Amino acid sequence: MEQQDIVPCISDDDDDNYAEELQLQQTLMDSLITSNSHSQNAPCLASSSKPVDVGLVYNTEQKRSLLPKELIDKWNDSLCESLFITVPKFYCPFKDCSAMLLDENEGGGEEEYIRESECPFCHRLFCARCHVPWHPG
Repeated sequence: MEQQDIVPCISDDDDDNYAEELQLQQTLMDSLITSNSHSQNAPCLASSSKPVDVGLVYNTEQKRSLLPKELIDKWNDSLCESLFITVPKFYCPFKDCSAMLLDENEGGGEEEYIRESECPFCHRLFCARCHVPWHPG
């Protein structure tokens, strides 16, 4: 059997449907069946109509090695973020960090607001009320 190149149908869209697209791509990648000697897949995983050989081995790490590291990182970040979809969040105000942070002030009264906070990733201070770099007041 001739081995075909894998061309994942992953879009570069950065919209509200990105997390759903990632879940679809995870499902598609999970359906990729490989063996030690060859891969059995269609040029586009989404349109694969080839029969699956039940003797082939399922190996997630092999599938991950087929994708660029940047895509895997973006995928993992989005999957992590999707775990907190209902939790209020914001991002570190420093552009060279932009780590996702949970908003622990949400729903609290004015007197309970945490104001001065430190990003656990870049360790710089920011105003947890305004979500901007630290300022007095």
